[in-house]
Amino acid sequence: MSARAADVSRLRVWTPENVDFDFEIANLASRFYAWFIDQCVIAGVLFLLGCFVSIVAGLSGMGQGLTPVVFVALFFLVPPLYFTVLESWTRGRSLGKKALRLRVIQETGVPLALGPSILRNLFRVVDMMPGFGGIGAAAVFFTRRGQRLGDLAAGTVVIREERRVAPRAARTRGEWASGEFLADPGFRWRILSAVAPDERDLVVQLCLRRHSLDMDSRARLLSGTRELLEMKLGASVPPYLSDERFVAGVGSILVEGSSFWPGRNPS
Repeated sequence: MSARAADVSRLRVWTPENVDFDFEIANLASRFYAWFIDQCVIAGVLFLLGCFVSIVAGLSGMGQGLTPVVFVALFFLVPPLYFTVLESWTRGRSLGKKALRLRVIQETGVPLALGPSILRNLFRVVDMMPGFGGIGAAAVFFTRRGQRLGDLAAGTVVIREERRVAPRAARTRGEWASGEFLADPGFRWRILSAVAPDERDLVVQLCLRRHSLDMDSRARLLSGTRELLEMKLGASVPPYLSDERFVAGVGSILVEGSSFWPGRNPS
């Protein structure tokens, strides 16, 4: 995928097949509120760990000179570990970001991977200087995509997950009907449970835009999406279902399973 910005508040990503995805870049205020929530959580974690260390030190007779070293180590290690673990586990969302409907993605539009997550969070110490995130806030304010130094180093962007009503075309069941195989309630539940939000958006976007693609790109994308869905669902497509009918049927179920779907803005 390649990325281009239509304006300073949005990020548009183009696939090689000329299918684009549109993201709203998170503003400084929403990122600050998310950061504040995360800092409250981190403060609680540090308090509990501090109590635990104090109890262990008292029971074990740990030297008075060693206890402060442990506290300092926790102070510097817990914040980056908190963000790295949560963002890697939840595809780019800490607790604060989840509360504000924010998410970290890579500049290419793909979900946040472990390597970029580690890199962006190692820069938190620098971004926090000279205190309360001064450098990081300035970088977010002045960079085109609202990126702090960690984002610039890791090639990541913080976006706002928009809640939009599914497009009318995505709710047209007649076009996407796929027979009894996808009508089974158990299999429909498996689809809704196994497919992640970003994968759902990709499937829906492909269903909406497939008629605008050339035949080769359309066949390749539908085949690849079918293979991905088979892997996620642990099931093989019946011979009577073409790749297109299967993917379109899954897309219909994914849209009907939620009144709103966050993320990309079809354009």
